[in-house]
Amino acid sequence: RLEASAEGGVENVRVLKLNENEMRSITPLLPMLEKFTKVEELDVSGNELTHCDFPPHMIQHMKRLKLARNRFPSLPTWLKNCVALELLDVSANAFRIISATAPSNVTALRYLYLQR
Repeated sequence: RLEASAEGGVENVRVLKLNENEMRSITPLLPMLEKFTKVEELDVSGNELTHCDFPPHMIQHMKRLKLARNRFPSLPTWLKNCVALELLDVSANAFRIISATAPSNVTALRYLYLQR
């Protein structure tokens, strides 16, 4: 199930919801995701992801990112590139450790959800 909100085509999508799809990998979607350049909200919660890599141009405008209820063992390293990020939900994952320095350059962050 893919939900997207846009006016004027895929390149103008602001909200992309890929949640609750039992996905184990984002890799098969990468060719499609390359077209999304203005996403402000991305929801991949409720899947079975242990890692994911999004195209850098896709995450540069990201303000809200929902990675909750997956199987991430740690925070994705690419979060450091989400400098506009205001909300990050990584609750209910399989974190073993969260570094105190990561991601230090996400200075716009206002809401961080880490519940178990």
